[in-house]
Amino acid sequence: MNIETKNCLFAVLLAAALIVPEIIYSASPPRVTIQADDIDVPDGMELVLDVYTVKKTDSLAEIARRKFGDWKKWRIIYEYNDYVRDPHWIFPGDTLIVPELVKKLPQVPEAEVGEPEEVEIEKPRQYSDFIAPETFTFDGSIVDFRDRKQMYAHHDYCFIDLGRLDGVREGYKFNIYRTDRRVPHPQTGRLLGTLMKKVGELRVTSDVEDRSSTALITMSHTLIEKGDLLLLAE
Repeated sequence: MNIETKNCLFAVLLAAALIVPEIIYSASPPRVTIQADDIDVPDGMELVLDVYTVKKTDSLAEIARRKFGDWKKWRIIYEYNDYVRDPHWIFPGDTLIVPELVKKLPQVPEAEVGEPEEVEIEKPRQYSDFIAPETFTFDGSIVDFRDRKQMYAHHDYCFIDLGRLDGVREGYKFNIYRTDRRVPHPQTGRLLGTLMKKVGELRVTSDVEDRSSTALITMSHTLIEKGDLLLLAE
């Protein structure tokens, strides 16, 4: 192999090593659509499970009035939250699973071959806590921490299982999630999804390897743990 051939081969290998796949991360988790005999669903709308954080002066009846226009439908909310022992006792900061009427996302029609068509899709809303269907996958997870300590939170450094080959760059921000509880259908018992609680945020530092990165925890609601899950922030 002559020198010119070696140089050419080296250039090809170098270019291949520098090519980084363009990873498209989910902007929002998919909706968990349900049916309820007690709720009328108008045309163009659908009923989905939402996560609601109880505020001061809230009651199940008041939440039902705002969500469904009828305070008497408070039992619908009660049935989706079996951890609530007494419907008269809910407290600020409690997390409730609440059915909610939302506008249907438009369907993307299949374009004919040779005639691509641009379709405008409604941008998913920003989210914090959410219900993840069984098929939902997270972008990555926290695999360890840089310093040896008993507890980790805001301002600590961690290692994540995402790197250059996953399309991650310095400055990328991720929301940190943790499994809270499973959400079964109140009548059938069928698993609808898993409630995921947002517990913090992190930012990727300049230390980005092929399949891992170092990140700074920039915000935490509670202690951050190994195994916490990640979604790219909008």
